Order: sequence, then structure tokens, then C-alpha cells
Amino acid sequence: MKALIDKMPDSKESLLKVSGFGDVKVEKYGENILEILKRFRL
Repeated sequence: MKALIDKMPDSKESLLKVSGFGDVKVEKYGENILEILKRFRL
């Protein structure tokens, strides 16, 4: 969670750079995670 907040990825490609996220997790959860992060982006 902290890594997501620190990096605030805005694409699936940048989400892949977050520790703990590989192709499977990004494909399965990526869009939902990016949508949630988008709501909190300043």
C-alpha cells in the first residue's frame, strides 16, 4: 500500500514498477487500482 502511495502510478506500465505488482496482478486488478488512485491524486 505504501509503495502505491509513494509512486502514485497513473498507468498499467507504471503500476508494474511498484514492488509486488507483476503482470498477473496488474491485468487482474490494475484498472480498479488506477481508478482508486486517480480519485486521490492532487
